[in-house]
Amino acid sequence: MRLSSFRFPLSFGALAAFVLTCSMLFAGAASAQTDDERARARSEFERGVAAFGNSEFQTALDAFQEAYRLAPHPSVRLNIANCYQQMARPVEALVHFEHYLTEATSISAPQRREIEATIRGLRGRVGTLTLQITPDGAEIVIDGSATRRAPVSEPVRVVAGDHEVVISLDGFVRETQTVHVDGGGDTRVAVRLRRAAVVAVLETTEVPVESTETSTETEASSESAVTMDPEVLPEAHDDGGGIRLSVPFFIAGGITLAAAVGWGVTGGIALAENDAFEADVVRANDPTLSDVVHAEAQASGTSHADTARTLAITSDVLLVTTLVGLGATTFFFIIAQTEGDSEDTAALEPSVVVLPMVSPPGPSGGTLVGLSAAGTF
Repeated sequence: MRLSSFRFPLSFGALAAFVLTCSMLFAGAASAQTDDERARARSEFERGVAAFGNSEFQTALDAFQEAYRLAPHPSVRLNIANCYQQMARPVEALVHFEHYLTEATSISAPQRREIEATIRGLRGRVGTLTLQITPDGAEIVIDGSATRRAPVSEPVRVVAGDHEVVISLDGFVRETQTVHVDGGGDTRVAVRLRRAAVVAVLETTEVPVESTETSTETEASSESAVTMDPEVLPEAHDDGGGIRLSVPFFIAGGITLAAAVGWGVTGGIALAENDAFEADVVRANDPTLSDVVHAEAQASGTSHADTARTLAITSDVLLVTTLVGLGATTFFFIIAQTEGDSEDTAALEPSVVVLPMVSPPGPSGGTLVGLSAAGTF
């Protein structure tokens, strides 16, 4: 295609005539501009034509964009589209070709057909992303650069292939998805961010266990001083160290775990049902579909909405149960440690028992009556 009309450079004579023609167009299109601005626009346009002829497409693009800023004209926009096409940037090229057909008032039928064919080819290399992101205000970053804010009402054009979509918002867990977009197709990205506080509650926390260090030197001296027969070794006993776990602790922990799993499952299904409902809403409002499809979409949407609502209520109940269970489990854990400490303290306290005592008869036939005391210290 010649520059401004076709993709390939013109001959020197045709190029000179074309530049002269476009200079005249600049003079007419920029009547409101100052003489200096019109002169600069013509200079930038000629610089862009020369750079394009030398395959310096980025330089040509910069020059054409400056010329369009100084004196907007459809012919300059067409040259911008040609630069983007040569630089393998089909999304930008497609936008400028489409705008050119809208803005150009005098364009021949053969040239219009050629540009329309170019547009069809570019659309085969470009797809769209339909973004359904909640909550509103979430930041959406596509491939590390294109940034938007939810809600995004229009599909986003991207080059066919894989793309990384990152959604984030203060107070919510950041979500990252890698999606594939086919040329001429549309890929839907539906994400509902989760609140960071809810996720923090479900994170597993480790309870530190303090180990009692035993002096190696003391153990060695004890082994050398005392030698015991294995058959008369004293029975092992609990020295009070470590963590004590009670039956109520296990019961509360089991209920908490079951409620947490149930909450995760019902919550996930509820989100899936809500996504299906939103898809049905899009189908029901699509003017290109038939009334039968609209009716089916409305019925399906109502069913998905009812299911999502029921599961959401169930999920909320399970979440509350999880939080209560977590508190109860922590309570029983603390109580078990406290009771164990009390038992150990009671076992170590001194005690005294007083018993009556009667001695057997002596040589004189008398008996001795008195009291005996026994205790632990």
